Amino acid sequence: MNDDPTNTTSTADIPGTNANPKSNTMATLDKITPITPKDTIHVHGKHLYRTTDTTSTPFTIRGIAFPTPPEIYNPSTHGYNATTWLAILRQLRLPPKKKEVSPIQDSNSDNSSHPDIITETEAQNEGGLGLNFNTIRLYRMYPDQIDYSEFLEGAAALGIYVIVPLTSAFGHGVLDRTSPAPKCYHPHLFHYGAQALKKYLKYPNVLAGMVGNEVMNDEKAWKAAPCVRAYARDLKLYMARMVEEGFLERTLPLMYAGQDSSMIGGADTDPNEVMKLTVDYLSCVEYGKSVVVVNSEEDVDVGSVSKQVALRASGSAGGGSWNFEDHKFGESPIDIFGLNVESWCSSTQTFEYNSDGTIGTYYSLWKALKKSSVPIIFSEMGCPHSHFDRDDLERKTKEGTRDWKQVEVVSRDMADSWSGFVAYTYDGPEDFVMFKGGPWDGQHVLEPTKDFENFRKELAKVTLLEDGAEEAGIRNDYSSVDSKFLPRQCSDVESELMGLGVRLFNDDEIRSYAMTEDSHYFRRTGNLFWIMVFILVGGFTLVMRRNRRARKIGYESVPSHGNDGYPMMAGVA
Repeated sequence: MNDDPTNTTSTADIPGTNANPKSNTMATLDKITPITPKDTIHVHGKHLYRTTDTTSTPFTIRGIAFPTPPEIYNPSTHGYNATTWLAILRQLRLPPKKKEVSPIQDSNSDNSSHPDIITETEAQNEGGLGLNFNTIRLYRMYPDQIDYSEFLEGAAALGIYVIVPLTSAFGHGVLDRTSPAPKCYHPHLFHYGAQALKKYLKYPNVLAGMVGNEVMNDEKAWKAAPCVRAYARDLKLYMARMVEEGFLERTLPLMYAGQDSSMIGGADTDPNEVMKLTVDYLSCVEYGKSVVVVNSEEDVDVGSVSKQVALRASGSAGGGSWNFEDHKFGESPIDIFGLNVESWCSSTQTFEYNSDGTIGTYYSLWKALKKSSVPIIFSEMGCPHSHFDRDDLERKTKEGTRDWKQVEVVSRDMADSWSGFVAYTYDGPEDFVMFKGGPWDGQHVLEPTKDFENFRKELAKVTLLEDGAEEAGIRNDYSSVDSKFLPRQCSDVESELMGLGVRLFNDDEIRSYAMTEDSHYFRRTGNLFWIMVFILVGGFTLVMRRNRRARKIGYESVPSHGNDGYPMMAGVA
């Protein structure tokens, strides 16, 4: 969001609303600050930053998973309706209006036991739910068929960033985890991603692009891991080239989301170690290969790795000379690692300990990933309702209402190496929903539950990382990178994976399609076209000349004939 105080927007000024500010714990929502081109999110080192012309501020994702609309109403639009999609964002984002409470109000009303619950009607008529969030994650989009500009611009006006998918469930955007590398990466996938980037990068509130979600879930699926690296590599090559040539104004951080329960190496293998290796593999580089120096004045002398590798400034490009091989080997393929986690299933759990006294799940993940070279987030966070407090009959509710105490834990205890979370979910699988009345029909907002209210209250409590960077131990020095958080050497990571029985195809040997798109493609095919035209015209001209010459020779060699058809003989009258 823009830090310029002159660029704030009253909630009453947002199209489709007449909401007034509310002075309470949601005071930060009194003014909604639209996201402008100056407010894009960048990755530097192992943290996210919101960078303006003069400052860079640490940024923490406080997100919620956006519901996937049904396609039955209009298959041609795949359920997309900008008006109804934005209605959900307004419902969540706008603060409630102040309510005049009558002294004789009935204390036995339906909501008397939960006075903070705001009904759907109240949310529509009196403002919104006042959720102090800044990001949504979308799962299903069709950029090759649908123009999402109205929705993305509306989200920016509400100060909301968006994580978009760069793959699809079918068609050309599929990254097939059932096929081993290199078969799982094909030119259609790259073309799909490149075209999606061209469209999404127009909007400053598009925070990151998801290049894969739970691809490597088991040992067999790990065979597709090199395709994730190759796809991300090519998208980076494409963006860097397009920025240099003026076709794009920025590049987009690329993200992968892994499943917390992914297992390789047998039952004795620590799942946290598997997760660490997953992060290391997707972010490793080949030291010793040449790399391009981007956005730096001085190199960090770590082997042949430049400051670009250390900073991994995915939000910028330019500087130095552009070279295909430099970019191919010089950067980590992914910029952000997401973890889909279903733990924190007890109201007695803490950061350090689970309810049964064992080491806390969140603590174990934090300890395993704290030295990763890329920002880490919970890309899906939330225990299934059916599991929450299931072994504690005194605390368990019929609905499995979650307490969401982990929100503060991630924002405070894990902030030195974690960059936020996406709560799961507004609507979707019934065991995770925060709203009732679903499944979402793509037309109407749903009604919040007590589960949502708990999430809203916990989110209102947290000290934002942007405001507490020093407390979290994060330096605001935009150019500083701790050398102990540099990407690992790929050969070392692959050796560890081999020790767990995972032998991978060398992603460096997977063909790159990055040089066959847009300007490069048209320039090359354009040149080829004119070469072919020249060859065809030249060949045609040559053939015509030969034909004319042959006809001329043939004419001169044919003897003259008399009127009787016989050749005329010399001396015969």
